[in-house]
Amino acid sequence: MGSVYVPVDVANAGIMPMDASGGGGQTGGGYWINWTASGYEGHGWFWDKPNNYLKDGWAAAVDNGGGYVGDGCNGDGSNQPHTSEFESFLIHIQNGHSENLNAILGSWPNDKKLTFVLTNAAKLEGCITATAS
Repeated sequence: MGSVYVPVDVANAGIMPMDASGGGGQTGGGYWINWTASGYEGHGWFWDKPNNYLKDGWAAAVDNGGGYVGDGCNGDGSNQPHTSEFESFLIHIQNGHSENLNAILGSWPNDKKLTFVLTNAAKLEGCITATAS
């Protein structure tokens, strides 16, 4: 299981982190988007959804690594480099690389992460963990 942090400011999109809403005086916080090998907590990877950086991040990581993404990646399992296709991403995940997707999601802009969470909140239920900073 892995996760990526979505920072949120109280003024941002009208979202108030738990501490601020409870009168704790905190004005910041955010959310963790959690995933397993089956996607965002088993809800799938939302590959073609707007503001989900996964498709763009995967293509960039494949390009940057010459088809080998992150530590210990052996490509498509038969020592052939990955492609930018979703099926190749799934092979990467099936080969045990779902815990650390930093090479793929590390450049996901914070505003797009937040928009992705807000747009897909109902479908992402169970894989979003709120936190206060």
